[in-house]
Amino acid sequence: MSILEEIDHVMHDLQKSVDAKGNINLANLLAEVVTLFEHLKVELPQRQQEDRAVLMNKIMQLHQFLQSETRRLAAQTGISEEQMLRFAENPDNFSKDQWALLENIKRTMGAQTSDIKKVIQSSEKNIPVKRGRIAKKKRPANRIAKA
Repeated sequence: MSILEEIDHVMHDLQKSVDAKGNINLANLLAEVVTLFEHLKVELPQRQQEDRAVLMNKIMQLHQFLQSETRRLAAQTGISEEQMLRFAENPDNFSKDQWALLENIKRTMGAQTSDIKKVIQSSEKNIPVKRGRIAKKKRPANRIAKA
């Protein structure tokens, strides 16, 4: 499966889980996202600039989808996004096993995100970018010595 297909697959699974009436297996979904990030870290440096742009666009679509679903779930439950975040950050709301799993996934995703940012930044350094005007070299002035 290509990385683009993998992103689509993760988005499809997220959509399916959000639309489902039953319980959401958050651990499986997060594990899928972690695996996707691991693959992105490997794939991005190997891609041409145009392919990277397509991948980054897909990642932005995934990010926007997650944001919109967070807003939708907050509205559906009648709590604010801040309240949802506070709930998710409180270990008292989870079993010890669930909390340990969530913390591990959070650390892993944080590290993967950091690694992906480094890959993107290092690849951007190799791309010529025009920023403003190019400074011209100063030429030494021709001076005629006065007697």
